Amino acid sequence: MQMMRTDSATLSGNIIDEDLHSFSVLITNTSGNDTLLVIPESHQIINDININQKFKLPVVSGTVALKIIINAEDHTGNVIELVRNFSI
Repeated sequence: MQMMRTDSATLSGNIIDEDLHSFSVLITNTSGNDTLLVIPESHQIINDININQKFKLPVVSGTVALKIIINAEDHTGNVIELVRNFSI
């Protein structure tokens, strides 16, 4: 596969917690040295967050291994981290 400079993807998701405090998102290559998307930690006052964020894909030839890391924390200190690997 040959990626072009204009190729992009969209991250879509939903975080629901009855006491959501904060969340963050990172999309990077699996070695962690090429970041495609960062949504820094953000304090929340609502309990249902919809994420719909477009990001540019790197110009590559072949397949690139990537990972997405989503962290969420509620006001009582419960933390969850979701890590998923994928390739483009």
